[in-house]
Amino acid sequence: MQSSDINATPKNTIGRLAKDCYLAAACQHVGASAEVYEHFAVMKKFQEEHLPNDKIGLLYLKTYDKAAPQIVENINAHPSQNAIYAFIYQVIEQCVDAIRKGAFDAAHRVLVNMMHNIQLRYGVAENII
Repeated sequence: MQSSDINATPKNTIGRLAKDCYLAAACQHVGASAEVYEHFAVMKKFQEEHLPNDKIGLLYLKTYDKAAPQIVENINAHPSQNAIYAFIYQVIEQCVDAIRKGAFDAAHRVLVNMMHNIQLRYGVAENII
């Protein structure tokens, strides 16, 4: 997220990222609300501040950057895309709850497990961790 962008509202940021980021796409699909924007901001901050601090977190970030655009494309083509994004958003809510409680390891585990499962179902084999 670039704070210098004049149009960098939470809605614009989610909309801009939704084609390459299934977390943003899930937030976009559940609808615009202050709570959704806050959840997305908490997740982004967690990814930027906590995941780079260990090997699995770094692997998650590298894999996510590489795999997420194709996963979004595959989910968007799936007949159950609304249910898939609803599931992803539920995981986001679980992670945000854990982050707010200071349970960063739990949030990390949930996020990595969800990514692995999403990749198995909707990703491409060479990007799977």
